Amino acid sequence: MKNWGRKITIKFLRFLPELRKMLALDILAAYDGDPAAKGYDEIIFSYPGLWAITVYRVAHHLHCLHVPLIPRIMSEYAHSRTGIDIHPGAEIGESFFIDHGTGVVIGETASIGNRVRIYQGVTLEHYP
Repeated sequence: MKNWGRKITIKFLRFLPELRKMLALDILAAYDGDPAAKGYDEIIFSYPGLWAITVYRVAHHLHCLHVPLIPRIMSEYAHSRTGIDIHPGAEIGESFFIDHGTGVVIGETASIGNRVRIYQGVTLEHYP
């Protein structure tokens, strides 16, 4: 356990370029998938789906690094702000877009591939 926090921090910082790439693809998916989108700035600053996805991507990586509690706190905060509930243990691929996301629930066991768009009122879980 000695230097555990430092090791996790270094691993997380090394992940940031990949995070940026994933978020750029999510922004492009939102722009391509929403004919009402006026530009990237609008999506970045005003789309709750992108905000929830951004928090999810950070929380998911922390979850994969076995950071306790913080990923769940992050996901619950995003849920309270957006109405979109994404468990940090869910698997979500590239180019993901949530449009009008109120009531979207993506559970821990959900596995979502690349280039997926979700609308309001959807619950996703995987039942083995």
